[in-house]
Amino acid sequence: MNNNDIHPIQSNILCRLLFVTEAGFSNLNTDKINSDQFSFHLRQLVGWKLIEKCESGKYCLTTKGKEYANRFDTENTEVERQPKIGVLVIAVRNKGKVKQYLMQQRLKQPYFGYWGFVTGKVKWGEKAEETALREFKEESNLEGEVKM
Repeated sequence: MNNNDIHPIQSNILCRLLFVTEAGFSNLNTDKINSDQFSFHLRQLVGWKLIEKCESGKYCLTTKGKEYANRFDTENTEVERQPKIGVLVIAVRNKGKVKQYLMQQRLKQPYFGYWGFVTGKVKWGEKAEETALREFKEESNLEGEVKM
């Protein structure tokens, strides 16, 4: 399977599963696609080992699926052209003698539900400093400055 093999219905399924730990057939088929056609696309994704049926009977991303789907531009449901680089933002605020660190709970796969610092992927042609400021603004709605 390569990026050209993936159908828009399959892209939508993967993108939906990025934002939950698991989902049932009806929760994934929000566009009300014919059941036979939708089942075909689910089977394809299972065959490619991108998704699997969980013990609950619902569908979830596999490790391979999390890695693949994490490369999606979730607004356009397509794989982004991107370098394999990301940023980690450690936001620190000094309040007297106390240092405060900004943490967030992840609401997207992989690592859904885990707590950590703000992170983000560098977009094609973007500098790491630009990514750090963009991600910090997107995730916290705060302005910051880069200190290295």
